[in-house]
Amino acid sequence: MKDLESGYGTFVKISGRYQLSNESLINIGDSYIVVSMMSNLKEDTNSKQQTKPSSQDFTLNIRIFSGKNCYEPIDFIPTKKSITFGRSSKCDVVINDTILSRIQCTIIYTDDEGWMIMDGHPKNPNNITGEFESSTNGTWVYLSRDTQVFDGMILKTNHTLFQCSLV
Repeated sequence: MKDLESGYGTFVKISGRYQLSNESLINIGDSYIVVSMMSNLKEDTNSKQQTKPSSQDFTLNIRIFSGKNCYEPIDFIPTKKSITFGRSSKCDVVINDTILSRIQCTIIYTDDEGWMIMDGHPKNPNNITGEFESSTNGTWVYLSRDTQVFDGMILKTNHTLFQCSLV
């Protein structure tokens, strides 16, 4: 399944981890987060050997659009293991959006998986890979790439929700 790029867009509700990619679009409440991956690699014109970049070679750039509120772009380097978003002053990124949970979503970084987003926040802040407590209204990712449909998958377009049931 993939959005046809007409109308309001098609978003899937995150359940578990979702790997972020360049230009991922996240919807939380009435706000949107645009994710960009910026290379940290310096081009070596003397070297003939090409090396494949790893996830550690990319800075995460976040741009937030929320109604009339303007937010400056924020960069995170892979040494930052988790980034929380929400309306609480305890979050790393505070967004003025009354529909958001106090802690709406968390972006985590692991050497194995790179940058991942999860709805809600870890129940144990010292264990970012453990159990998560979900937000009230969910965290949604725009279907810009082919995504396999699964049983129970929840989709939205505009304010209409759909749940997939495979029979």
